[in-house]
Amino acid sequence: MKINHVVVSGVSGSGKTTLGKILAADLGWRFLDADDYHSPEAIQKMARGTPLKDHDRKQWLEDLNAELRSSRHTVLSCSALKKQHRHALSWNTSLFYIWLDITQELAIERIQNRKNHFMPPSLIKSQFAIATAPRKGLILDASQRPDELLSQCKSVLNR
Repeated sequence: MKINHVVVSGVSGSGKTTLGKILAADLGWRFLDADDYHSPEAIQKMARGTPLKDHDRKQWLEDLNAELRSSRHTVLSCSALKKQHRHALSWNTSLFYIWLDITQELAIERIQNRKNHFMPPSLIKSQFAIATAPRKGLILDASQRPDELLSQCKSVLNR
């Protein structure tokens, strides 16, 4: 299986950035964190505890898609919570999804322990309300250690 781009997806607190960084380093690929592409308005909205709507995500997803299309090999950490978000990300490019499955309780605990991030624990419930795992790709238990997750990713990606 020839894979050029991997999207590590799931709700906030699932470990997307942690896994994405170590996977990209292991593969020798570029790493992108979708949080770095949010508009200041979107960050302020989330910081106030207001969930983003699809129209808030439109330009963000288009910008991420453009970054993917301009790169040869990329690991992107991005929530990609809904099928339509994944569709927008994958326009004119092929993506392999890794979904980090986590309980709401563990996600909230991780968010509460995170420092200097705009995402408040109060928004986790709204993410779970809209989240759907991709039908294709790899679904992993996000409660595992990052090295365990990396090992599972590598076993699938190296096939």
